[in-house]
Amino acid sequence: MAVTLSDVSLIEKALDQLVKLMSLKHPCIEDIVIGCQRKPEDYAVALSIKEAWEQRGGFNSEGGTVLDIVCWNEQSSSFNKYCSRIARHHPDAFVVVGMTAGFKEINRRLHKCSELTAEQTYVLGNRDGSLDSLFFHQLTGVSWTGEAWRMSQLQTIT
Repeated sequence: MAVTLSDVSLIEKALDQLVKLMSLKHPCIEDIVIGCQRKPEDYAVALSIKEAWEQRGGFNSEGGTVLDIVCWNEQSSSFNKYCSRIARHHPDAFVVVGMTAGFKEINRRLHKCSELTAEQTYVLGNRDGSLDSLFFHQLTGVSWTGEAWRMSQLQTIT
């Protein structure tokens, strides 16, 4: 993660932009699953996303639903169990803290074994220009400084 929890104003700015970006999606995103690596600082950010979504997300920005927070071990020998936990909820969107190695493994598997697409996946974290497969095409996110991005074009969106 590029910022620390002490950078509260940056995280709040990024969260506001993430919720705004997700609220523009049609059909409306109501129910989400949040994912992060199993680190205290990432879990704290996941809880911040949960709070922001439940307060300002969903239909008419009246509060959405967080179905689960799935934390994975970056050194796991199999990411299938994490994908199963995410997919079983049938969320409208999957929101991830950071473009970690674990997320990349989960994303590859998740879009093969569930109805979730990269277009329904949002990342709170900086983009990774090395990702060019179909599993990352249309991936959308918000950098730690609050800048919105999309993988298909690797350009800023506002």
